Amino acid sequence: MVEVRITEKGLQLLTKLDDIDQEMSTFLSNITEQEATIISNLLDKMHTKT
Repeated sequence: MVEVRITEKGLQLLTKLDDIDQEMSTFLSNITEQEATIISNLLDKMHTKT
């Protein structure tokens, strides 16, 4: 068995991440699957810079 402890700083980070996750869920709920595919393809293209 392994015991894991989260520091106060870690708990604060988790709270921030929860807030960001909620914001992203709200944002992405307005995007269709087709739009998400287009965005993904554009981000891939930007990442490769070919």
